[in-house]
Amino acid sequence: MEKKSVLVIDDDSDVLDLVSAILEKAGYEVEQVCTEDEILGRLTSGEHYDLIVTDVWMPWMSGLQVAHFAHVAGHATPVLFMSGFADPSLDQRVRIFGEHVRLLRKPFDAETLLDAVEESLVPDRETRERAPRLRRAPAPPR
Repeated sequence: MEKKSVLVIDDDSDVLDLVSAILEKAGYEVEQVCTEDEILGRLTSGEHYDLIVTDVWMPWMSGLQVAHFAHVAGHATPVLFMSGFADPSLDQRVRIFGEHVRLLRKPFDAETLLDAVEESLVPDRETRERAPRLRRAPAPPR
């Protein structure tokens, strides 16, 4: 089976590295982006990603803007949003990108991240139940 490619976007290098490491260990092909210029370059390069995982609140471009730009650039790539802010309206705001869009609240553990990634890659529940699950490495001890 071909590796799924994930573009991970966050302005916090610790979160970027942690999310990327978890996804790589689970077998995903991961590219990291931490600046606006890199985002715009990747999304206009013609590169295809199976999933975009992005922080919502970044100083130079919000995750909502990233998702909008990806759509305008012609990507039909699902987006998984991450946020550490307790904005109750955020759940509704990310839904403008589709009913299957996920919002992952920080902090989260590896299992929660991987479940959200799988659900984002196979959004239809019936299809997801039939899809083979990726084998995961055991979660690190807490």
